[in-house]
Amino acid sequence: MNREVPRRPEQNADDADLFEAAGDPVLSAGSHRLLEGHLMSEIDAMARPQGAPDPHPAPRPRRSPYRRLAWIAVPVTALAVAATIALNPLGGNDDSATRATPDGKSPLTVIKVVPGSAKDLAAVVDRISFAAGASAQTPGPDQYLYTETRSAHAIIDGDNTRVDEPSTRRSWASPDGSRTWTINGTWQAAEPPTPDPHMGAPTYNFLASLPRDPDALLARIHADTEGQGNGADAQAFKTIGDLIRNQVLPPGLADVLYRTAARIPGVVVVPESTDAIGRTGIALARTDEVAGDRTEWIFDRNTYEFLGERTVLIRPLEKLPAGTVTGHSAALKRSIVDTIPTAPITPTT
Repeated sequence: MNREVPRRPEQNADDADLFEAAGDPVLSAGSHRLLEGHLMSEIDAMARPQGAPDPHPAPRPRRSPYRRLAWIAVPVTALAVAATIALNPLGGNDDSATRATPDGKSPLTVIKVVPGSAKDLAAVVDRISFAAGASAQTPGPDQYLYTETRSAHAIIDGDNTRVDEPSTRRSWASPDGSRTWTINGTWQAAEPPTPDPHMGAPTYNFLASLPRDPDALLARIHADTEGQGNGADAQAFKTIGDLIRNQVLPPGLADVLYRTAARIPGVVVVPESTDAIGRTGIALARTDEVAGDRTEWIFDRNTYEFLGERTVLIRPLEKLPAGTVTGHSAALKRSIVDTIPTAPITPTT
């Protein structure tokens, strides 16, 4: 997995109020759309001088070394609330609802947690594995693995709950890990080489060396992650999820990873899930009973292409109700390219 770059958490006296217990939805979807249009027109009028152009500045991402949690873009101004409603394309058929905190500052996405089932697991994994194998790519030694991922998180830190804004992470990495350039929101830099690749910080060449037998691969993952996470099975599922979310996978490994995941106890098929940019699909999922959440890997229900990931609370956590969407990502691009940035590139948010 490409290394996450720590960012300094920003403090905000209002942030502790962002996750007050959400009440029942009070507006229909149609009412939300009407409210959004009204808010945006009012805010446009107030936010700039008469006759001045609307620059629509991009929000500045924030990250924290604390626990990553929700798909909630929630700066506390009225403009941010309206923008969040517009930019949070959740929905589909999973009974999602936007619930505001009592003071109206922070819309939360709370869904009905649909039970998963292992009944069709083997058939679904077969289709996902076939699609993954067909799309796998092999770079030359002088080429780069390019990945682009959109994600958003929230952080729970006691009473000082803070929210990250959605950001796009772009990465260029050589197969041997000796040359890597990362743009993460507004941060960008060349990263140091990876001298000792492992499951938590792999290179393409490291991944290409892994076993292609599902049982052997699962045993290797268990051995390499022993003592990590909330138990061997929970950590194995997390490790595979990190690989499929953040890497261009070698031929022969992409399909085996899903067959390996199907051997982990507790993995089920969820009929509907939504990624960070609003795409819906079928999901492979597993509940972490210690953390109290379920992680869902989302796939296009027609092509079985990997779309992204979602994490949902299955029971209340501090001030967040069960059903709160606590993590979202979307895989935007996975490709082989010939060049790596040598000069600053305008970051995306």
